Amino acid sequence: MSIPTAILREQFEKFHKEHPEVLEHILEECRLWRDAGGSQWSMRGVYERLRFAHHFGKFDGERFKLPNNHTPFYARLVNERYPDFFVLHRLADEAAA
Repeated sequence: MSIPTAILREQFEKFHKEHPEVLEHILEECRLWRDAGGSQWSMRGVYERLRFAHHFGKFDGERFKLPNNHTPFYARLVNERYPDFFVLHRLADEAAA
């Protein structure tokens, strides 16, 4: 049974409000990848790197889980706000087309 998109978006928005540093870490990873000559990278890859770094204390502050369901919302957020990173993310809707 899948969770309705509206509920997933609500959960994401709550998480993003409580943990704005996650977006900053995502952008930092995207910049590192781009500056190293990377051309394509999935948000899933970025997210898994963050999960690994967070597990080993690379984030300051409280410990929290990075929910899998938030990945596509972060991909869309980055693509909307930072179009220079667009090439780094392939949205699920586009992949299915």
